[in-house]
Amino acid sequence: MAKLPVIGIEYCHECGYLSFALKLAEGCLRQFEGKIGGVLVTPSAGGAYEITMDTKSIYSTFAEGFPTQDEAMARIASAVAQPAAA
Repeated sequence: MAKLPVIGIEYCHECGYLSFALKLAEGCLRQFEGKIGGVLVTPSAGGAYEITMDTKSIYSTFAEGFPTQDEAMARIASAVAQPAAA
């Protein structure tokens, strides 16, 4: 069986992004149960809000601005649906 991907959420604790990161993590665990190996939530600083799948960038606040919950979930869903491209 192939190893399931891990979603990474790096959030800026200084900016108060923890609740958004936790909500996104819970959404991922519910929506992608059986399709992901887990979610790693990591505190950071400097305005970071980065989403990865097995270390490959899915969304970067520095490049694209802060996502809505729906935008973040859509980006993750797209990455999970195409793991070969990851």
